[in-house]
Amino acid sequence: MAIAYKANWATIGTANPTLTAASGDFLIASIVNLVAVAGNDAITPPSGWTVVASRTWTASAAYKGRHTIYQKTATGSEGSQTWSGVSPLLMNAMVSSWTGVDTATGVEANANTGVPGDGVTPIATSQTFASVTSLTANAMIVAVAYAAESGGSSGGGVWPSTGPSGYTQVIGSAPYVALGYKVQAAAGATGSLAVTLDSDVVAWTAWTLALKELATQTLTPSLLTNTNTFYG
Repeated sequence: MAIAYKANWATIGTANPTLTAASGDFLIASIVNLVAVAGNDAITPPSGWTVVASRTWTASAAYKGRHTIYQKTATGSEGSQTWSGVSPLLMNAMVSSWTGVDTATGVEANANTGVPGDGVTPIATSQTFASVTSLTANAMIVAVAYAAESGGSSGGGVWPSTGPSGYTQVIGSAPYVALGYKVQAAAGATGSLAVTLDSDVVAWTAWTLALKELATQTLTPSLLTNTNTFYG
């Protein structure tokens, strides 16, 4: 059963998107927590979410953060979902929903990259998503990113305006978050994915994820043999 993207919900400032996912959908949450005090970057998720991977960084005495990926199989009654932190400067959330995912595994591989920056000085505009090695055929490769921009613009530089061949771009419903996705037919490494950021981006963090496809069950009709013997 081929994996397909359905929708996304995003918030900036607080991580409390309201979801309208259907029961059985596979959900990915990308949560960024920016803090000023070391040790305050921990994130508390809503009930039912499992951590896939997490990355922390310290850019300066006043600028630290954590970028965590969560997964969940939707119940259809999620509604408002709130991730919380200790005295966050800013929290950002992007949740996406997918069909055709083997929810017993979900994310089968992941890789992270990013440039923490100092929250003030623009970083290099040429960046890359890390290469991830999918384990199974027809995996969905999802590249999800967050960019902080000094100019307070809409985050259009999170992903290039013209993405790499085969990737579909999705800009979040809130600024600064975006994702791209494509199906990878054969298991193996994706290779790094180059992007060009806006010139005022001061921090950037990104995950590359491989989602496992739900196997299609093939039903073989049973051959029924009548073993009764009739005598005339």
